[in-house]
Amino acid sequence: MKPNLRTIAVGSTSALTMLAVANPVVAEGMYIGFGVGMAGGENPSPGYGGLDEYFLSGPVMSAFIGVDRELANGMFVGGEVAYSGGHEGDGNEESSYPYAYDVNFNIDAKFRVGTMLGEAKVYGFAGVSTGNVAGLYYGNDYNYFGANIGAGASYEVVDGVSVGLEHIIRFTEGTGDSDPFSGRSNASTLRVSFEF
Repeated sequence: MKPNLRTIAVGSTSALTMLAVANPVVAEGMYIGFGVGMAGGENPSPGYGGLDEYFLSGPVMSAFIGVDRELANGMFVGGEVAYSGGHEGDGNEESSYPYAYDVNFNIDAKFRVGTMLGEAKVYGFAGVSTGNVAGLYYGNDYNYFGANIGAGASYEVVDGVSVGLEHIIRFTEGTGDSDPFSGRSNASTLRVSFEF
């Protein structure tokens, strides 16, 4: 069952507001970084019938920028925008066509809530995602939009530099030709961030 995008947005905003009111701010910081990961799940493209379903595969590169605001009780809230480059979508073995739909790009906006465990950050997030898929065989590009959820952790290895892991799940919808489509995709990413 896909989460309701409006419910996620309202719930995330309410949670952030309650945390901010209940806890005085002690610090805030900006960070940028990049990631290398593996894509999986359903390709966010329309497909054509049960035999023509396409799935994501292979490596994906990403870059991100965000801000975290630490709270007095060791928790933090924040926001992040991430851009993922192109990655492959392959037809399954039963597909009647050997052509794939490749993802051109993906953009994720995330609202993060987490806690500090020493020098480590552990967090969950929810937000929205959008992107574009190239229809290689049929010649049409497709845009998609939807919600995302996920979790991650990072550890400060030296002052201002952290490494971490993150997993994101996207629930997206779009329109190809005249037929609406939906899908669930994911990515697991090794991240390096530089904090200011």
